Amino acid sequence: MVDLSGIKGLAWRKGNEIIVNAARPFIHSLDDLPIPMHDLLPLQKYRMPMIKGPFTFIVTSRGCPAGCIYCIKHVSYQFGLRIRSPKLLVEEMKILKGYGINNIHMYADLVYGPS
Repeated sequence: MVDLSGIKGLAWRKGNEIIVNAARPFIHSLDDLPIPMHDLLPLQKYRMPMIKGPFTFIVTSRGCPAGCIYCIKHVSYQFGLRIRSPKLLVEEMKILKGYGINNIHMYADLVYGPS
């Protein structure tokens, strides 16, 4: 059996026991993450009503500084905001265009922009 105890941020079951490992630290710069490997997904099967052709998502940021008490985002991302650079977003869009994806939903947790 694989030892899961050293993987930060993982909750797992060992028999009847639920184990929650130590928290995983945030990656401060989203630009340090690699561009997602969209080519591993069945992109041609992803469809949305009233949009011709396949589509996918690009996440432009994580977190939100708004501090709304009812929002679940703060459980995952606390109250910080991390934004991907426009350069890498455009690079990801060019890669998707190469896969024949012309419809992209850009997603952000943001309620409002930074002041």
